Amino acid sequence: MSADVDPATLMHVDFITPVMPWINPAHEASADETLLENVLASPQQTIRRRGKKPDDVIKQTAAWQRKLRENKITTPTKRTAVPPQQAEPEPESQSEPE
Repeated sequence: MSADVDPATLMHVDFITPVMPWINPAHEASADETLLENVLASPQQTIRRRGKKPDDVIKQTAAWQRKLRENKITTPTKRTAVPPQQAEPEPESQSEPE
């Protein structure tokens, strides 16, 4: 073991399984977004699960944003990836006329 390795950190590892193909991309992306919003997963975990390196994603995103600004291109506003589920229709209320 190298002298610069802290023995107390030897078991602090993340085992990352091979990247699986997306079965239902919209639902899987929505699930990742929910995990991130509720702080149940880190962005780094989400990126690694897709087989990418977090630092590479940050560098690529920054370079892309810089190119967009240089070319005066605006990005679309966020839109819902999966349409929200329709709630059960409320029964027609039988209110008396006023």
